[in-house]
Amino acid sequence: MVDFRLIKVTKGPKTLIIDNPTNYPLIGMGAQGAVFKLSEERCVKIYSSTLQAQMELEALKAGQHLSFFPRLYDYGENYIVMEYFNAPTLKEYLRNSTYIPESFTRKLLYILNEMKKAQFTMVDAPLRHIFVLENEELKVIDHVNAFKRIHPVPLKLLRDLNMMLLKESFLSQVRKMEPKTYEIWQQYFNQN
Repeated sequence: MVDFRLIKVTKGPKTLIIDNPTNYPLIGMGAQGAVFKLSEERCVKIYSSTLQAQMELEALKAGQHLSFFPRLYDYGENYIVMEYFNAPTLKEYLRNSTYIPESFTRKLLYILNEMKKAQFTMVDAPLRHIFVLENEELKVIDHVNAFKRIHPVPLKLLRDLNMMLLKESFLSQVRKMEPKTYEIWQQYFNQN
């Protein structure tokens, strides 16, 4: 078994530069790091910055009690080994939908409320960071900015739903299920 720590991820001018002498496949890449599949159960995110690795580690540790967080297995200065999800993202899952199922609205509200209770300042997630498992259980990844950015309202989630023409159906369900939350969101948008 080749050591994944041989993989180097550095910041390039526009994108990350990856030197992967292993045969672990690259399965995702963002602004802070690259994710490689280690097994059917585990993946490793390798960061270009040790500070960002620390920020995400802090968030993952704080969220281990939450059912929708990936399990944390191991970590080092510039990497985190966590649970791997072989599942579609919510964006892929809803691709040809004309409305968002109420069960998903309920689950998304649960996730947002639990993130708030866990004192994350970024109570938000884009659809591409939410995975839909076989039993329609949702898992949320990429928590590097959980304590850095301040999103009291799910701006990225609403932006993504809007682009898929699902925002109105989502908000009308939120208004029914959690009128107080709906009001808070409306106040936020009216002020900003």
